[in-house]
Amino acid sequence: MRWLVRSTIALTLLVPCDVLADPPANELQLLVGYVAKETCSCVFVEGQTDAYCTNYGTLPTGQSSVTVAIDHTANTVTAGFAGTSRVASFTSGRGCVLAGL
Repeated sequence: MRWLVRSTIALTLLVPCDVLADPPANELQLLVGYVAKETCSCVFVEGQTDAYCTNYGTLPTGQSSVTVAIDHTANTVTAGFAGTSRVASFTSGRGCVLAGL
C-alpha cells in the first residue's frame, strides 16, 4: 500500500513537468501540424501516392494554399502556411510524429 501512495505522489509531481515541456500551440500551428501529420501517415504508413496524400492532408477548412513537401529520403513531411511550418517524421514501428515547436 505504501508503494502505491509513493508512486501516485511521484507520478502527480512528474506529469505537470511533462505537460509544460512544450509551449502550447496556437490554432495555426495546430492546423498546419494536422496537415503534416496526416500527410505523413498517408504516405509512409498507408503507402499511398504523394498526389493522393497531398489532397488527403488538406486542412479541414478546405484551405488549399498550404504547402506540403514530402521527403522520401528523410521520411518527413513539412507543411507550411502563412509563415508557420510543422514537420512530421516517420519511424518504423512508431508511425508519424510531429516535431516539437
